[in-house]
Amino acid sequence: MAKTGMEIETFVHGALCVSYSGQCLMSSVIGGRSGNRGECAQPCRLPYTLVEEKQGKYIDIPTDGDFLISPKDLNVLEHIEELKKAGVTSLKVEGRMKRPEYVAQVISSYRKQLDHALSKSELKEEDKEMAQLFSRGFTPGYLFGALPKDVLNPKTNSHVGLLIGEVTGSDEKYIHLNLRETLRQGDGIRLVKGDFEEGFTVNFLYQETRLVNQAKGKAALKRHVDVPTGASIYKTTDIQQMDELNRQINENNRRVPVDLRLRFEVGKPAVLECISDGVSLTMSSDDLV
Repeated sequence: MAKTGMEIETFVHGALCVSYSGQCLMSSVIGGRSGNRGECAQPCRLPYTLVEEKQGKYIDIPTDGDFLISPKDLNVLEHIEELKKAGVTSLKVEGRMKRPEYVAQVISSYRKQLDHALSKSELKEEDKEMAQLFSRGFTPGYLFGALPKDVLNPKTNSHVGLLIGEVTGSDEKYIHLNLRETLRQGDGIRLVKGDFEEGFTVNFLYQETRLVNQAKGKAALKRHVDVPTGASIYKTTDIQQMDELNRQINENNRRVPVDLRLRFEVGKPAVLECISDGVSLTMSSDDLV
């Protein structure tokens, strides 16, 4: 960089490619869609079985999950200062097919870190905010020395959410919870233990049999499904966070009227005039019409 004067852009957040990005041939071979042309069908997110061949027979090998080559999501929020010192001038965030709220939250978190180095407690809170919107689990990636086992998450190929507590038991009416983070009416959660997994929106939340809008610590849900004791509770959507992000998006969604006038005249350059809010900008082509 120092010898060429070129700016360096580094990928800092979002979905990772299991291969050298853009050089994986699995999508084109399996699905006829080339990852080299931006059409990757993400075969790394499919379930696979690990087998060993012995005496002409295939023997299944137990694994922690079925998604053996599915990477976690990159997150280098705490390493921004290191990237700045290395000469990085542009940060790239993956947001293909993501919700506007996801983009707003991730960009906001990195903007805060760029404007002033966040403390460890602030970094932890920003990671929580981003994990609630979308995460397959976070990894700093190979750039900061992570091993392959730390980059892959064979247990899931989709949104994990934020771990907020566990199920302590159930009875005929309630699913009893121990919550380390606040849970609200309207939040989305996943309950997971072994092969059991159930996701839903919180509609009936109780503390000491009283219906409440939010809870932390001991709480209960109205029982509508059998849930094993010890199941982990993941928050996949935070209704308060979504409302706040949508408010910010609507406030910043400014549309400015622009008048474009394009003029062609044989033997002369093409001319484009742009007029907006009383300001005019004119550009001409190098070639003649």
